[in-house]
Amino acid sequence: MRGGDRKQKRVDVETKIVLYVRKLNLRNCTICTHNKRENIDKELLEKVPLRNIAKQYNVSTGALFRHKENHLPDKLIKAENVKEITEANNLIEQAQTLKDRAIEILDTVEKQGSHTIALQAIKEVRAIIELLAKLSGDIQTGFTINLSPEWINLRTVIINAIAPYPEAQNAVLKALEQYNDN
Repeated sequence: MRGGDRKQKRVDVETKIVLYVRKLNLRNCTICTHNKRENIDKELLEKVPLRNIAKQYNVSTGALFRHKENHLPDKLIKAENVKEITEANNLIEQAQTLKDRAIEILDTVEKQGSHTIALQAIKEVRAIIELLAKLSGDIQTGFTINLSPEWINLRTVIINAIAPYPEAQNAVLKALEQYNDN
């Protein structure tokens, strides 16, 4: 192949690459032009699995992913966050209203001398206060794993000791995978 031919071939390849990249950038988003775009956007915001949306609207999961990442309007996402916050605030307000009502009932039955009903009202007030604390984040409902400094140091020693031995690393990984499977 002569020098001029090689240069021409390189220019042709570069041109094809540029045209291909332009084609990718100019491609219309099939979701943006879909006649059910509003419904699709709503389901994306509701975090419906992409494969379910793709099947329902006969679109690809790749198109859904690209649309979600690049075209889903920021205002919609912000509006959905505001909606979630509003719903949470409404839930807290409802719980506070329940607490106030339960305290009123407690006051009334205490004045009447109905100790059994008063104890039941106290239990309800306690449960509602606990619910409010959970909703506000004052009480954590999950669990926490505390790792001791000794364990962290021991783990580091073990990892450093097997670092030069790939077979040992593989054996440890295999044992951990088997442990997780059980």
